[in-house]
Amino acid sequence: MLLPYRKTPFRPKPFMPTARRVAPEPPPVGPLQLLSATITATGQNDITVSLAFDNNADDPIAPLPEGLASCWTAAYGGMRYSGSEIVIASATTLTLTLIEASSSESPTGISYDPQEPAEIATENGRVLGAFADVPFEQ
Repeated sequence: MLLPYRKTPFRPKPFMPTARRVAPEPPPVGPLQLLSATITATGQNDITVSLAFDNNADDPIAPLPEGLASCWTAAYGGMRYSGSEIVIASATTLTLTLIEASSSESPTGISYDPQEPAEIATENGRVLGAFADVPFEQ
């Protein structure tokens, strides 16, 4: 018996692995940034400031180290203020109380100069860098 003639010989298909779906890597995350500083209360010798940052609830502000309030200064109403107390208000917000230190001709604004190891950071390690004379929000 004769076999049917094939024009092309039978060749099995080569093994082709299917493409794996790989989740894209998240974009690199930069340092923590201050979005706004708003004066929420003024007293005779102190001011209270709400500080909002660019993080979110998935990356909340980490517990604050001791002595962190002393890293903050502000100028407001012709007076210079020094940080006295800072607390976490929410995952993205801190409340800072500053007390009057001296008279000042400096522009109105808030400054942060971290001193190791006292620094503000998120749970995922984003650290707030130093800045000077950031104007208050109205």
